[in-house]
Amino acid sequence: MDAIANGENMKFKVDNCKSFFYKDSEEDMKHLKKLEKLGFKFVENGNEYERKPHWYLDWNSEVMIEINSLKELIGFIKKFGTIILHKDGIEIYDDYRE
Repeated sequence: MDAIANGENMKFKVDNCKSFFYKDSEEDMKHLKKLEKLGFKFVENGNEYERKPHWYLDWNSEVMIEINSLKELIGFIKKFGTIILHKDGIEIYDDYRE
C-alpha cells in the first residue's frame, strides 16, 4: 500500500525492522512499549527452542499513522530514531535489515 495523500495530510503504513524483544532487556521492553502505543501487537515466546523468554512481533498487525507536518515527522524520528521513508510507508530502522 502506498502512502495516502489526503489534502495536506499523509497516512503512512508503519513497519519496523526489529521483531524479537527479550523480556530481561530493559531497553527491549522500553522499545516494545513505544511500538505497542503505535498499535503493533506482540506474541509471547514464539520459538519453543529459544531459551530466553521473549516477545516477537505479530506480523498480522498493521499500523497506520498520520503525519500532518514536517515538524510531526521530525518528532516521530526523535522518538523512534532512524527511519526509512519509502513509497510504501515508514520503516523504523531499529535493528539489522538486509
